[in-house]
Amino acid sequence: GARDGVARLAAAGARLAVVSNSDGTVAATLAALALIPEGVPVLDSATVGVAKPDPAIFALALARLGVPAARAVHVGDVPSADVVGARAAGVRPLHLDPIGWCGAGDHEHVAALGEVADLLAT
Repeated sequence: GARDGVARLAAAGARLAVVSNSDGTVAATLAALALIPEGVPVLDSATVGVAKPDPAIFALALARLGVPAARAVHVGDVPSADVVGARAAGVRPLHLDPIGWCGAGDHEHVAALGEVADLLAT
């Protein structure tokens, strides 16, 4: 559902970026799989020199998008990196939890990226 979710977000006019704790290969992998539209910034921690949950990586993404933190959401699957980091950067965190295993009541959950488009439309 990732491809459909990204397409729905892009069609809705959302400015997209990828923020990943990776080894410098995530941009090439996403391009090879055609998972994100051309021109979407990819911030790979190995490339930019800072990793989630450090709010600096989120600040880099926000600067590239020209979006203030208060108007941004971050979708991620690792609460200790994604939820904590987004909050530290002043960004609304959405925990991608397709199986529904996370019982934490202190943050929002989505089962698929398509749900993000629905949330942002309301």
